[in-house]
Amino acid sequence: TILRATYGQQGAVTLAGGRTERFTAGSFPTADGQFGVLVENQPGASRPHVTTNGAATFTLGQAAPATIVDVSFVDAQNGFGVTADGQFFASTNGGSTWAARG
Repeated sequence: TILRATYGQQGAVTLAGGRTERFTAGSFPTADGQFGVLVENQPGASRPHVTTNGAATFTLGQAAPATIVDVSFVDAQNGFGVTADGQFFASTNGGSTWAARG
C-alpha cells in the first residue's frame, strides 16, 4: 500500500492499495504530486517504478546496475540515486534509465 501524507494534514491518503513490491526509496518532487519514482530493490539491482498520475499506475523503468538505497528527484526528469557504498547514479528521463556518475 502506498500512502501520501502532507505536512499539516490530518492523517494519510491511500494512493495505491494492494501493492506487493518492497519499495526502499522514493521521491515525489512535483508540487502536484503526480510524478514520482519508487525504488524496489532486488539482489544486485534496483527497479524504478515511475508514476505520472499520483501513484494510480506505475511504469517499470530499466533496472539500475546496483542496489540504490536512496533516490531524490529535482523535477520530473532529473534525479539521482546512491548506493550503500557511495556510488552515484543519475537519470535524465524521469527514472526510466540510470547511468553511473563519478
